[in-house]
Amino acid sequence: MQTGAVGNFANGKWHQYAFTANTATGLALYIDGQQVATNNQPFTWSMAQDTLKIGGMPGYGAYQYFGSMSDVAVFGTALSPDRILAQYQAATTPEPASMAALGLGVLALIKKRKSKVA
Repeated sequence: MQTGAVGNFANGKWHQYAFTANTATGLALYIDGQQVATNNQPFTWSMAQDTLKIGGMPGYGAYQYFGSMSDVAVFGTALSPDRILAQYQAATTPEPASMAALGLGVLALIKKRKSKVA
């Protein structure tokens, strides 16, 4: 599955990539909570025999990932489309406590600048 056909994400913003693998339905790729590609071939993977490599493929030096990653997770079962969307939305929606902390930080910065001017 290649992701180049679905967009160029070198835009300075964070994006969520989620892959699901199911022995019956194959592979699916989600970007920012939306399914963008599938491969309906049966999928099998053996922890004892196969290697999971995030950011490249063994033997394919030209296909290495160059960028930043955060919050890599591997689940024991394929997540549903609704669960993938919910995780994306949770990661992109600030919690009220985070917004309050940001507001307090801005107020402290303003106060600090005012005290330097005085």
